[in-house]
Amino acid sequence: MKLFLTILILLLAVILQTTLVPFLAFVGVSPNLVLVLLLFWVILRSFKKVWIGVLLTGLFLDFFSGLPFGLISLSLVGTAFLIDWFNRNIFSMVKFWVVAVLIILGTLIYNLLFIGLAKMFILAGASQVIPWYSIESFVTWLFRMTIEILYNLLIAVIFFYGAKKIFHQE
Repeated sequence: MKLFLTILILLLAVILQTTLVPFLAFVGVSPNLVLVLLLFWVILRSFKKVWIGVLLTGLFLDFFSGLPFGLISLSLVGTAFLIDWFNRNIFSMVKFWVVAVLIILGTLIYNLLFIGLAKMFILAGASQVIPWYSIESFVTWLFRMTIEILYNLLIAVIFFYGAKKIFHQE
């Protein structure tokens, strides 16, 4: 039952991320609902148990993104792996402040991986798409990251207790 509910929630998050969430954009930045839910999943379970789900969710998002295929999936898997490492080695409890720090860190890591991989795709000639981040100044990027972090923290506050009940195994 928990697996079915998890799949349903992630599928709903992908649908919302691709249809409704872009309308919540402020200064061109919208929350990353899928990233936040996947980070919750990794924090509460572990990367070893959920990596296939993270990869499949990323691939599903890749189908709808219009970006080079695999860019989002690789960014999500790399972020999930690193956040799991931080969670196991630095933070070992599931308290809201720990989740908030990991969400902030996860948002930064995801965006840095995304930018780095996008530049690699462009340099390899696999894509002519130049994401908005690759041509911005650092100050503008930092401003956009601050807005995205605040958005993702708002989502984290809303979903913290629900995700803890759904994903956590006693």
